Amino acid sequence: MREDRKKNRNSGFTLVEVMIAVAILAIISIPVLQSFVSVAQVNSKSRRRLSATTIAENLMESCKGISLKEVAAQCDNLSPAVPITIVAGNLEAGTAFAGSAQEVNFGLTNTISGSNKTVSYDSTNGYVFHAKSDGKYAFWVRKIQSGGASYDAIIKYELDSTRSRGAAGGTTETTLNAAGVNVMKFYKVTIMVYRSASDLTSLTTVDPIASIEGSVTDYSK
Repeated sequence: MREDRKKNRNSGFTLVEVMIAVAILAIISIPVLQSFVSVAQVNSKSRRRLSATTIAENLMESCKGISLKEVAAQCDNLSPAVPITIVAGNLEAGTAFAGSAQEVNFGLTNTISGSNKTVSYDSTNGYVFHAKSDGKYAFWVRKIQSGGASYDAIIKYELDSTRSRGAAGGTTETTLNAAGVNVMKFYKVTIMVYRSASDLTSLTTVDPIASIEGSVTDYSK
């Protein structure tokens, strides 16, 4: 009788018991694993958002430190080429000049080329600024590297005619530009950062990862 009891105590788990235990473990483990995946996704999005915000803030500081003419010159793929310093050190290798930044229309539907560019170059006058009558400018900076990922940025300038005044007393960009060196112009600057895309349509059909606004003073003429 005692031997039978000892045998029963040492008999272990039956196959049914093992299967039930495995099923319970699986039921418990699935939500835990899903939570790990969710946390990883949230962390990844947070890192991308932080990188994008840092890029936007750095670009804004660059825009405040140089003139609109200089920004346009860097983005207009001129000859001789103007180094792109607004994102110095962060562009993808091999894209330091032509192709890594372009001027685009304010509606972000196409790139601007030829005589429609904001800045041109000739041997007599050097780099020449061409004011747009509506005071709206946009630039596409491509393949900015950060945190192992590639980002594109859109920089928009919009003239604040309520604050901008010149010797000629006008408020349009062309009138202000004609007023000469006494002109002080204010622009609202919007910077939007996206994951890199192959074309403008693909870029602008999604929401930006980060977007900031600021104001700059400019004397470009």
